[in-house]
Amino acid sequence: MQRATWLPVVFLTAAGLQVATIYYDHPVVPYSGTLAMVALLALACSAPKRASVRPWSRRAALTGLTLLTAVALLADGREDGYGWPMAVADDSDTVALLTEVLLSTAGAGALALAVLGRATRLFQRRNLPGVVAGLAVLATAAYIAKHPETPYDGMIPADIGLRLNVLMPVAAVGAALCLAANAAWTSAAALRPAAAGLLAAGVLSWAGFTGLSENDALQAQWPPGPQIRTEPYTGPLWSDVSALTVSPGLSRADVLSLIGNAPPPPPAEEDWWQAALTDWEADIRHNENPLLSFEGYHDPRDSAAALEATVIAVGLAFLVLALFPPRRPGPYLRGSGWTTWGWTA
Repeated sequence: MQRATWLPVVFLTAAGLQVATIYYDHPVVPYSGTLAMVALLALACSAPKRASVRPWSRRAALTGLTLLTAVALLADGREDGYGWPMAVADDSDTVALLTEVLLSTAGAGALALAVLGRATRLFQRRNLPGVVAGLAVLATAAYIAKHPETPYDGMIPADIGLRLNVLMPVAAVGAALCLAANAAWTSAAALRPAAAGLLAAGVLSWAGFTGLSENDALQAQWPPGPQIRTEPYTGPLWSDVSALTVSPGLSRADVLSLIGNAPPPPPAEEDWWQAALTDWEADIRHNENPLLSFEGYHDPRDSAAALEATVIAVGLAFLVLALFPPRRPGPYLRGSGWTTWGWTA
């Protein structure tokens, strides 16, 4: 069986384009994150089978990578090709959010199971830090689930039982990742790189947990009945912002009596908008702080997001290297820093 030597090049190129897109906050090549995951999955599938590895452990690892690849495709498809991994579980639609969280959590759990199936002697003192870390994850998740915010008076508090039933299974997978990462680190040297991959899976699992925890379905709700709500903002006019829609049972006069006098009429749209832009640009030009200028400005949050994407890509790559080791080096990558890939069997 020949392990394709061009797959590492595809992964490195796609992952580099993905990180560059996030760092510069500028679209480069769509679906580069999905392509990187597909390359990793192809590398795992093309790896030779080893008699010393339990078949179910190999199947669990391939299942986990397949599920994470599906999550990458869903996230990229939702964000016009630029969603993986930062937009995972970042959707207001409950069904889409649950789908991504379910797939990413199941994928992370399958990878943890694959690593635990190859670790040596789980019940030993060296694995105690993993148990402690897992218990800390469970305790933190339980505290978050039991203490949701109720931002306004009159709202119905969130259902604690529902939050626990939804969030704690995700936290349990996070605890299993802690145990598996520690087991990988204390096992044979060949399995230690898998700990980095489980860290990447843990980042995705925590993103799913926070996305679920902050979803409207698990937050405090307004009681049924007539409610006042603002219309979606459709333009720069103050009248658009202050306009109100009234649910059945209240008239506009009733609303105005509740909020006081109507706001004063805004200035002409073009004059007001142009004046605001002119004043803003003038302030920026005369400001001596270079961080407040358009030219050369870089948002530090993009750097943090790019670093997170790099950690996930590199971690999953090390996971594939540890779980699907080749037999001997191939001719193209021998002598390079990536000799572990492009091997033949």
